[in-house]
Amino acid sequence: MSRYCVKCGKELRSEAVFCPHCGERVSYTGVTNSKWEAMSENCIGPCQMILKIFLYLMAGGLIFVCMLSGISALVIGGFFFYHFATTGYVFLPTFLASELGISTLCGVPLIFAGITVLFVALLLIAAAVTMIRALMARHKKHTAV
Repeated sequence: MSRYCVKCGKELRSEAVFCPHCGERVSYTGVTNSKWEAMSENCIGPCQMILKIFLYLMAGGLIFVCMLSGISALVIGGFFFYHFATTGYVFLPTFLASELGISTLCGVPLIFAGITVLFVALLLIAAAVTMIRALMARHKKHTAV
């Protein structure tokens, strides 16, 4: 039965103490009976690191988008409330006015629009903060081990 080095996956002689190819010390736990087991064990570390980096980048992008959307929604909600308090109405942009069939938003619909936008902003910011806390807790758990 052939034995293989865990580090490089090359075949070993049965009496080998060191791998002749990479110099790794061969112990009972450092030898597998399958070349595929040796190669997969050698690949797991780098593959996991690449996956972690990818996941952190994706989570960071998602957090950025949530925060940016939340801040934008806060600005729009503030805009609605400001115009309700000062003039009582908001002129809609031409592209919205032609689609909706109205040119101004005033009264109760303006307040509901402002409240809805602020609620969406709070949800987006809360989602971003939750993701940040989850990443920090995961990072602390992995660095403590």
